[in-house]
Amino acid sequence: MMRRIVLIALSLLAACQGEKQTDSRGPEDFNFTAMVEPQGSAALQRIAVPAAMLVAIKREDMGDIRVFDGRGKALSIARLETAAPGTQQSVTVPLYPIAGTAAASGGPAVSITIAQPGQTVSVEAGGSAAGSDTAATLLDTRAILEPAIALVLDADLPAQMPVNFTLEASGDLKAWEPLGDKVLFSPGEGQAPLGGARIALPGVDLAKRYLRLSWKAAPGIAVRKAEVVTAKAAPPPRVSLATMGARLDDAHNLRLSAPSPAPLAAITLTATDADGVVPIKLYGREANERPWMPLSAATLRPGGKPALLELGGAHYAQYRIEADERSAGFSEVPKLQLEVEPLTLLTAFNGQPPFRLAAGNAMAEGKLFAPSDLAEPEVLAGELPMAKVEATPPPVIALDAGRADSPFTPGKLVLWGALLLGTAVLAFGAIRLLRANQSAS
Repeated sequence: MMRRIVLIALSLLAACQGEKQTDSRGPEDFNFTAMVEPQGSAALQRIAVPAAMLVAIKREDMGDIRVFDGRGKALSIARLETAAPGTQQSVTVPLYPIAGTAAASGGPAVSITIAQPGQTVSVEAGGSAAGSDTAATLLDTRAILEPAIALVLDADLPAQMPVNFTLEASGDLKAWEPLGDKVLFSPGEGQAPLGGARIALPGVDLAKRYLRLSWKAAPGIAVRKAEVVTAKAAPPPRVSLATMGARLDDAHNLRLSAPSPAPLAAITLTATDADGVVPIKLYGREANERPWMPLSAATLRPGGKPALLELGGAHYAQYRIEADERSAGFSEVPKLQLEVEPLTLLTAFNGQPPFRLAAGNAMAEGKLFAPSDLAEPEVLAGELPMAKVEATPPPVIALDAGRADSPFTPGKLVLWGALLLGTAVLAFGAIRLLRANQSAS
C-alpha cells in the first residue's frame, strides 16, 4: 500500500514538472492584446505600456507580459526602470528665510540681499508668500543644470497637524510660477511624515532660477535642509486611471482595493462642494487580519485641485481613506483616480512581423529578462527608439471595495478556537490534579 502511494506521488510530481517546462500559450490566452510596430530597423527598441495593459496584468511580478511575433513566438523582453541607477543625484541647496514671513513662525525677521556680478537682487515677500500668517523660505537653485524631478525636505513638524507646503519658481524673484504642493503630516512628536517629505516635480528646469517654499505659519514648523533630486532626463508622466466601485463604510471611512499589481504611485481625490474642507489620511494593509499602516495625508477643499495621497513606493492589497472626525466627512463617494507609475519594456524584435503586445494571465510563467541580459550598459545608456503601440481607449478601473472588518474573519476564528482549546486543556488538567489530590487525602 505504501509503495503504491509513493508511485502515485512520483507520477504526479513528474506530470507537474512536465507541465511547468512547456508554456505554449499564445496571444489568444491573454486578456489584453495590442499591435506593436517597430520604428526603424533597430532590433532593440522600447515599448511604452498603455494604460489598458497596466490594468490587465495579473501576476504580482508582472511576469505575464508578452510580445509575440507573427508566428506566435514570444520575444525576449525586459522591464526598464523609470530611472536607471546612477542617472539621479541629490544636491543640497542653500536656504534663506524670507523677510516678513519668518517672524510669523517664531523665527527672527531676516532681510535677504543676494549680490551677483554687476547687480544686487533683493528678495521681496510678495504673492502667495506674503502676509503675516505665512512663512516662506528661498532656495537658491541657480546652479542646478539637469531636470529636477523632486524636492526632499528635512523639516520639523508639529505632531498630528497637517502642513501644506507650496512650491514656486522664479528667475527674477518677482513673477512666481507654481510647481506643486504637498501636505506633510507627522503622526507623532519627532516622527517622519507619512509618505515621506518628497515633493514630486515634472522634470523642471531650475537653471538660473530660485524656488520659494511657503506654508501657513505655526509654532513648531521649521525647514532645516532641502535637497533637489535631478535626473539626466525628465521621467515620463504618471498614468492617471479613472475608477468606480469604491465604497463608504460610513461618512468617515472609504475602502478600496486595486485589482492590478501595477506599480501604484498615488491616489487622488476630488472634493464635492457639499462636504466643505475635509482633512484625510490614507492607510494600507495586506489582509483583513493585519493592522492598518499609515501612508499619507492631504486635505480636500471644495473648488480646489484634487488632493494627492502619495504612496511613497508602498504597495498593499487594501486601502482605507479616513476623513477627519472634526469634519462632516463624505456625503458621497468622491471622484477617485489611481496614479500609476509608467511601465516601459525593452524588446528584442528578432522575429517576423506583425508583432503583438499581450498581458493578463495569472497562470503564465514569468518571462522577463534583466535589461543587462539584452544589451550592454553603453547601449542601454543611449536613446533607444520607441516602438508604436496600437491606440486603446483609457479604461475605467472597477475597484474591489473588499470586506469590512468583522470579528468573525477566518483568522480570528482560528485564533479564538486555539484559545478556547487551550483553556479547555488547562481546565481538564486542573480538574485531574484536583481529583488526584482529593484521592490522596
